[in-house]
Amino acid sequence: MHDQNCAETDAVGAIQAAIGRHATYALAKAWRDLSPDERLTAVALAVRDQMVERYLETEARYARQDPKRLYYLSMEFLLGPSLRNNLSNLQIREVYKQALGNLGADLDAIEESEIDAALGNGGLGRLAACFLESLATLGMPGYGYGINYEYGLFKQEIDDGVAYPRAADNISRPLVSRLKGLHQPVVRSRIRFSAPRSPLLACL
Repeated sequence: MHDQNCAETDAVGAIQAAIGRHATYALAKAWRDLSPDERLTAVALAVRDQMVERYLETEARYARQDPKRLYYLSMEFLLGPSLRNNLSNLQIREVYKQALGNLGADLDAIEESEIDAALGNGGLGRLAACFLESLATLGMPGYGYGINYEYGLFKQEIDDGVAYPRAADNISRPLVSRLKGLHQPVVRSRIRFSAPRSPLLACL
């Protein structure tokens, strides 16, 4: 029991140090001076460090075993906010909660401050995300390919009885959990949409 308590204390201390390091070197501020958005960034970067370590271990294992891989293509993935999911999936949420408590912060409030990436539109997008979550749970090598939309879901605002669409800007908002590139080349292609004219429409 004593060894377990010591291990938990060490883990909490390491997390506090990681959060403080990102506050200093990624944001150039002391933890106490961070805004709510900056606190989210520092915490998410600390969590991402642990994700990167596991990602590299997984890629090395795949390189050794050369397994068959599944690739899932979808126009949308409604993944939801990343921080809470990442902490839960890595089974480190309680340790982070304690570490942030020591820093005078509330993990629940930090999680609630994250904005959804809005890369999906409901049922099909959520289903695609569930497929990826199932693959991860089963330990199957799979990847999801989608579109990183510049603007996410539109929200409707009503001003003086008139409805206006407001788009969520996905590009300018930092999604710090995202691992850009992942050693994959960026490929851009111009896609043209065209169709032959229908004889019936031509007569009209």
